[in-house]
Amino acid sequence: MDLVMVAPQVQPPVCKIVDFGKYKYEQKKLQKESKAKRKTQDVKGIKFKPGTALGDLQIHLRKAQTWLEEGHKVRFVVQHRARELTHPEIGRGKLEWFVEQLGTKVQIEKPIGLDGNLMTMVVSPNKKPTGGSDGQTKDKQNSSEAV
Repeated sequence: MDLVMVAPQVQPPVCKIVDFGKYKYEQKKLQKESKAKRKTQDVKGIKFKPGTALGDLQIHLRKAQTWLEEGHKVRFVVQHRARELTHPEIGRGKLEWFVEQLGTKVQIEKPIGLDGNLMTMVVSPNKKPTGGSDGQTKDKQNSSEAV
């Protein structure tokens, strides 16, 4: 048995007499559980050029829709060549097409912006409503019914 300081920040410090190996194991187990409960949101990427055909864009669109349904953010990147930078409206049009196709399923997290030869946009899935408009659940039991 060992004397373990449980809460050193309080006055006076709280200590317990426990098996230190077992205490370390329990702390590690609690950390794993809390880590497993956290949900990470990855940013998935789709990269294409201004000259990409409509069929290929539709394939990218389906992939983006599956990622958004899984709850991930999606970054769309249009990579311009030097001569294509003279017409950035082509890349902007393709990114706006994605937003139009995804509709109300997404919210734009980072609007369309040109950084060097890359035009990027980040979208994330919309938050789903909780069910009730006021966030409270309604009782289904009538007050006249017996319990």
